[in-house]
Amino acid sequence: MLIALHGQGPASVEIVEVGKFLWARADVDAASDPVSIADSLLGKYPDPELTILKVRLAGTAKSEDVAHLKEIITEKLTGMFDLTFDTSTVMEDIDLSKYPEDSVIGQFVRIMNDKIREAGVDDRHHLDEALRLGIGLMTGNMDRKSINLEDLLR
Repeated sequence: MLIALHGQGPASVEIVEVGKFLWARADVDAASDPVSIADSLLGKYPDPELTILKVRLAGTAKSEDVAHLKEIITEKLTGMFDLTFDTSTVMEDIDLSKYPEDSVIGQFVRIMNDKIREAGVDDRHHLDEALRLGIGLMTGNMDRKSINLEDLLR
């Protein structure tokens, strides 16, 4: 909007379009194939130069895999007006070799990993948290009193 003041007379108001941007957020599994994710994101936004995109990564992955995913997406989406990443919900991948398959904790970790892989992006955060809590409780690094069940049930 352009407002012009003319001395003591009435102001003139003119509507002037100065820019049009699309603000978008994409939820991406951190363990996904970077090239296919980047290609699908590129196909979703027909005017990348007018798009402000926040990519929210979730799930479990190694930190170097997350860095590689961000690098590939950034390279493929170079024409994007603005591209940011939110990695606050990505958790470091669990090393299965630390938990013998024939132990209770080993079975728990493997079952939870399978559930996490099968879950949708929205459910992964809760399953990841359950996995971390279970490992903490079974290894003695956490006690039951330190867990607020009300927070977990929200």
